[in-house]
Amino acid sequence: MPVIPWTPSKNSATNRREMTHTARPGWGRRISAAGAVLATLAAAGCGSMGNLAFTQDHRLAITAPEHRAHIDRPVTLRWQITDFRIAAPSSEPPSRSAGYFALFVDRSPVPPGETTDIVAEGDPECARTPGCPDKRYFAERGIYTTTQNQLTLASVPDLGTHEPNELHTVTIVLLDTEGDRIGESAWYVEFWLPNRDER
Repeated sequence: MPVIPWTPSKNSATNRREMTHTARPGWGRRISAAGAVLATLAAAGCGSMGNLAFTQDHRLAITAPEHRAHIDRPVTLRWQITDFRIAAPSSEPPSRSAGYFALFVDRSPVPPGETTDIVAEGDPECARTPGCPDKRYFAERGIYTTTQNQLTLASVPDLGTHEPNELHTVTIVLLDTEGDRIGESAWYVEFWLPNRDER
């Protein structure tokens, strides 16, 4: 399957499959995405995870690129969404059934209920800069938002390995019209890119 989305459920049978994310800082450091989801849930105040299982959320399907395909830059991602209405930021009162998309390149997504602005917390340079965080700030950190069903990444930084090809991950989550992440559901795709430092 090209994507493995997860939503916690107390009543579903345990259904875990191993995924891989990359978190910044430390481009070369890879962590288990399942562990990242657990950590996010714990940070959101869910407490003990012993009685939580995972069910799949099939509303979003990433159609390009193919999972683990060998491609080159620029990278164009495409996806389809059902049972969710696309709505621009601040266009209507927030709800769980409408909003837009946030994409996280080689990093874990923000926790449920948080906006992407949380990434800038504790950044003194950003705090001193009027208008920060802005689109450029987020793009430099691998974070993008869109109301479209596709996004082209003109540049994807290398991960800092010495391998000729590196495995990158893009994770998509849903945001409401106030920019808050909706629930724990997340969808991801992995793809190989040439390591430009090793060419």
